[in-house]
Amino acid sequence: MRRKFFAALVGTCVVAASALLLGSAAPAAADGTPQVGRIGTLNTSTLLFAGDPLLAEQAQTAPATTAPANLPPGTKYKLFGAAKNDTDPENAFNEVFSFDTHDPNAVAGAIKLFGDHVKVPMLDDQIELKYYYVQRSCGGGSTRFQLAVDLNGDNRPEGNAFGYVGDKPFGGGCPMNVWTYEDMTDTVPKWDLSQFAAFGSGAFCTGANPFTCNWQQVEAFFSSFPTHQVENEVLVDDSQSFFAADSGCAYFDLVSAGARTYVRHDDANDSGDLPNAC
Repeated sequence: MRRKFFAALVGTCVVAASALLLGSAAPAAADGTPQVGRIGTLNTSTLLFAGDPLLAEQAQTAPATTAPANLPPGTKYKLFGAAKNDTDPENAFNEVFSFDTHDPNAVAGAIKLFGDHVKVPMLDDQIELKYYYVQRSCGGGSTRFQLAVDLNGDNRPEGNAFGYVGDKPFGGGCPMNVWTYEDMTDTVPKWDLSQFAAFGSGAFCTGANPFTCNWQQVEAFFSSFPTHQVENEVLVDDSQSFFAADSGCAYFDLVSAGARTYVRHDDANDSGDLPNAC
């Protein structure tokens, strides 16, 4: 079912990453609220072309079960835009991937598809990463995880839940030139459910503010929709055109989204091995 939906969607609405890079970025709001970049409003399944190897992976349709508890790994990661397999700047034996966002119009990301019936609470303690920012930081909505969530089980996401790297609302404070580990499901209010405000997400978040929720509140909101399921996950940088501190190179390792962790280059599907010039 899901494979047919994605195949039909990308067959009729293909948006290549190279074409996406030509779009204009959204400016910061007049009230100063940081705005996520272009991927935040895109149906990310359109990043996959008809016949994309990701769509053929059997793990895309393997279902999660509760009895026994089993979470399928989902697909491998697909790197797109200005994202490439790379090596650790401190250890050439460590395989990682990098984002190069020196170009203000660049978008860099890694997407993976989940299997069927994956619920948000199943991802507790399983959304995490290590990052290494080279003379740049995070903030303004990037770097972030985003989870595309279907609320009613029809395989069509109603929106994205955004998790901002850096332990601050909308991100920020990421150290430079040092590897840093972050668990995105800790108790820090760094999740944004604003795309689900029409479904009452704010009522589950501190101060009724859907922009600043912690993971426990995210779980509670989506659990109020028993048939919800997580369709895909994206790690993305796309805010540097209006948030200069995001411009530059970043390396990522041990990126986890559910039962799939990027450990080496072959954990990314069809991504090549040529590094960024960072």
